[in-house]
Amino acid sequence: MRGEPPGGARRFVLTPTRLGEADRVVDLPSRATADAGARNPLFMKLSRGPSDGHLKIRWARSPGTPADRAQARVAADGLGGVYASGAFQESLAFEGGGPTLKGAGGNDGFIARYDDDGAEFRTAAKRAAALVSYGPSGSVRWAHIFGAGATFALAVGVAPSGQVYVTGELEGAADLDGDGKVDLPAPKNRGGFVARFGADGVLAGAWSIPTPAMLGFAPDGDVILGGIMGGPMERPYGPADFNGDGRPDIALKGGGPTGAWVARYSPAGERRWVRSYALEMPADLEVRGEIIALSGNYKGVRDLDEDGTAERVDRTVDPALESDLAIMLLSSRDGRPVHVWTAPGPGNDWANAVAFLPNEPALLVTGSIQLTADFTGDGETGEGWIVCENLGDLFVAQYRVGEVGRGPR
Repeated sequence: MRGEPPGGARRFVLTPTRLGEADRVVDLPSRATADAGARNPLFMKLSRGPSDGHLKIRWARSPGTPADRAQARVAADGLGGVYASGAFQESLAFEGGGPTLKGAGGNDGFIARYDDDGAEFRTAAKRAAALVSYGPSGSVRWAHIFGAGATFALAVGVAPSGQVYVTGELEGAADLDGDGKVDLPAPKNRGGFVARFGADGVLAGAWSIPTPAMLGFAPDGDVILGGIMGGPMERPYGPADFNGDGRPDIALKGGGPTGAWVARYSPAGERRWVRSYALEMPADLEVRGEIIALSGNYKGVRDLDEDGTAERVDRTVDPALESDLAIMLLSSRDGRPVHVWTAPGPGNDWANAVAFLPNEPALLVTGSIQLTADFTGDGETGEGWIVCENLGDLFVAQYRVGEVGRGPR
């Protein structure tokens, strides 16, 4: 950012920190079958070396599916292990003597628990849009299978209050708790929804949003949502209408066909603010204190931080024909861009998951790089420069988050 931000708000800067061994490249065997286009979820546990503090891979697990679909999410269980969930088609085989889940047709969901060493997991599979609460051993505590209207669930999270929130897609009038009553009216075309449940599984409220959304929470319990708008999204979902009057409340930025939106709501669904951003394809959202981290990618020349100067892009090919990854830091108070990190490079690059480290001012980022990328953004081929060994590699990057003027913390 250039110049002081309005309102005396604090500014933040990302400073790269070192990650691991010299080449920082890890080869992982693929469990994909010979079927063309097969993709597999990948779960890894990272830890710091006791002497150098570098991140190292403790274990990696990759259940195999023959289909062209394998989405995944993870959440720490507080005991050193992790809950992993996602979607698959046809079947999903867990390595190490684990079970093989058989799909029921179309898209199926799964949840698995890995222990600290990546073993002794339990799995469960559910069909259709659902919200399920599991105990530590994998037993079901309560479940809601959403009725007609709620076609899929996208994100789930536990608020500071202990209430459980779920977001997803709305295609018609929805009965979210199975009591035979309509909890949300049908949208004009398709739309998104947010539902909140008590820790006991009782529905506490719900509201509609323009599109399915990512989910996070401010420290005071407010709900932070983020999604995509514009272009091909308007055909199924309509304009970015947040108040139900049929007109868009925010406009596209950056000149691309699509853009990102982020909104803040009270725990009961009262909208505090909503803003749009020039990030073309948002991927993940994470909240810590006054900062929202939003990841994704963009094409062409974009002024992501809205300071009047476009971010640096790779010029070896037409910028309009490639995509660059970006992490945006936003103020959770009003959604204003605070800082932007990009990694210019040729090819199609993505930033996917973002996560703040729990006990230090640092941010972890994952994604994919097709050819090369400059993670420091300084145009130099030194520290922070990555060259792919294959035509498209996964990456994990760690950035330290510190206040401008005080230096990296």
